[in-house]
Amino acid sequence: MMDGLAYAREIGTHLNTHLIIHWGGTLAGDDPDGSLFAKFRYLLDKRFRRKFGIELTAIWVRERHRNKRTRQHSEVTHSHMLLHLPRVFEEAARRDMTALVPLVAGVIADDRSIGLTFHVNAGGK
Repeated sequence: MMDGLAYAREIGTHLNTHLIIHWGGTLAGDDPDGSLFAKFRYLLDKRFRRKFGIELTAIWVRERHRNKRTRQHSEVTHSHMLLHLPRVFEEAARRDMTALVPLVAGVIADDRSIGLTFHVNAGGK
């Protein structure tokens, strides 16, 4: 991941936006093999190219939380993506990302399913 961050900085596309998708809060309930997240990334790249004229520059991980007390892993995954997004596109991109998740995973049952934050001076942390 650190190499990805360094490369993004090197090509002038700082990863300044953090997206979290909690698949358990969607009708799909989980993304055990990563196929929903792969489809989401594909559609997001397609939308960025068509709407903003930029390609998706991002790094991502899928993870399962582990309960600190019981040390047991959660039953469902969630996804983190750090991506480059010029500030001028923030609001339009927020609407697009919020629309794409239900497109690939069904109805959003929990409004905390999508977390999106924009960082002015992002270092990937």
